[in-house]
Amino acid sequence: MSLSRTLLALALVATSLPAYAAEVDFEGFYRARGRLFNSLSLNRTEDSAEGVQSWVQHRVWLRPRILIDEHTAVFVDFRALDGVTWGDSPLTRPDVTGATAVADLDDGVATATTADGGATPANFTLWRAWGEAHFGNAHFKVGRMPLHWGAGIWQNDGLGLDADFGDTADRAQFEYRFDDAVYASLAMDIHTEGYINHSDGVHAFSGIVGYLTETVDAGLYLQYRTAPSRDVQIFSVDAAASTELGPFSMDLEAIGQFGSGDFGAGLNDGKLTAMGGVLDLGLKANQLRFGAEGGFGTGDGNVDEKVTTFTFDRDFDVALMMFEQPMPRLQAAVPSSANGGVDYDEVLTGNAMSNVLYLRPTVGYTFREDLFADVSLIAARTAKLPDSEADRSGYGLEADARVKYNPTEHIELAGTAGVFFPGKFYKNADTTLDFSAPTFGAELNTRIKF
Repeated sequence: MSLSRTLLALALVATSLPAYAAEVDFEGFYRARGRLFNSLSLNRTEDSAEGVQSWVQHRVWLRPRILIDEHTAVFVDFRALDGVTWGDSPLTRPDVTGATAVADLDDGVATATTADGGATPANFTLWRAWGEAHFGNAHFKVGRMPLHWGAGIWQNDGLGLDADFGDTADRAQFEYRFDDAVYASLAMDIHTEGYINHSDGVHAFSGIVGYLTETVDAGLYLQYRTAPSRDVQIFSVDAAASTELGPFSMDLEAIGQFGSGDFGAGLNDGKLTAMGGVLDLGLKANQLRFGAEGGFGTGDGNVDEKVTTFTFDRDFDVALMMFEQPMPRLQAAVPSSANGGVDYDEVLTGNAMSNVLYLRPTVGYTFREDLFADVSLIAARTAKLPDSEADRSGYGLEADARVKYNPTEHIELAGTAGVFFPGKFYKNADTTLDFSAPTFGAELNTRIKF
C-alpha cells in the first residue's frame, strides 16, 4: 500500500508539471583525412631523418540546434575522435605554431580534456554550448561559442574542410540590425578566468559595425583585451570585406594589434605593434578560374621589448606543407606516446604563418558542376629578420595541384599533391644538419556532411 501511494503521488506531481515542446535538428560532418610525406625532415641522408610517413585521421563534428520557440534556441557543439589517427588512441597535439610570446593572450578558451584532468583530448567532448534569443531587430547570444571573422586570419571557427583547431570564447553578445543590411554588435569575452576574486584572468570587450547583403559582406571589428595581473592591454582593429559580383570575387582582411604589458618569455615591459592582412582576388571566364592571393604578417628585426610579429590563425592555410606541417622534423630517438615518435627540436616553421610575405597565383578549371581542379604556386619569404640573418630571407616555393569532387551535396572529396622546395631560411639555419632536400606530399580529404 505504501509503494502504491508513493507511485500515485509521483504521477500526480508529474502531470501537474507544464509540458514544453522543442524542435531539434542537426548539423555536422565526419571527415577522414589521409596524408603522406617524404620527407618533412628536409633531409634524406641523416640517420634521424624521416623517410616516407603516412597516416589517416578522424574528425567528427556534431551541432544539435534546439529550437525552443520562435524567439529562442540553444546550440551545442561536440567533437569526437578529433585528430585521432586510425588505429590509435587520442594523443596530445603538439603546439608548434612558431608563434610569438603574446600568442597565449590571443587564443580561445581551453579545449576539453580527459576526465582525469590530463592534457590528452577525450574521444568525445563537449566543445561549445550557447543560447540565442531574437526579438525583432535585437539579437542576444550567451555561452561558449565559436569565433569567426572575415577571411579567418585572426579569428577562425575551425570548421573548414582542412581545419583542425577552432577559436572559442565564453561570450555575452548583443547585436542590433538597423535595416536589412546594416548591423552593430557589442560583446564581452572571458578567455581565461584564473582564480576567483583575483585579477589573473584574460578578458576582452569587442564592438562590430557591419554591412551584409547577398553580394557584399564588410565590417570593422574593434577589440580591447586585458590581463590586469600582467598589466597587459591589447587593442585590435580588423577590417574585412568580401564580394562576388558576376565573374569577379574578392576577399580582404587586414588587422593591426597594438598594446603593452608583461608578455612573458622575458618581455616584462613589452610593446606590441603587429599587422597582418590577406587579399584574395578571383576571376571566372567560362570554365576557367584565375586567382591571385597575397598576404603579409609583420616580423621582428631585433630581439628586444618591442614585439612586431603577427601570427595568423592556425586554421588559415595557404599550402599543403608550408606553414601547415612543422618543418624540419626528425624521428624521435626514443619514441613515446608523448612525442608520437617525432622530434620537433629542429623545427623552424610551425603550423601557423608569422613574419611572412607570400603570393599564391592559381589557375583552375571546372570540368563539370561536381568536378573542379586547380594548380597553384606559393612563394613566401620573411617580412623582417635581424641583420645577422639577412641571408635567410626566403622560406621557399611550393607547387600544389588539387582536385575537388562533390558527387552529392553531402559528400566532399578533395585530393592535393605538392612539392616544396626549401629556401634559405632552412638551408642557412644555424645548425649542423642540412635542410635543403625537397619534400613531396599528398593529402586526401573525405567529408560527409549533413
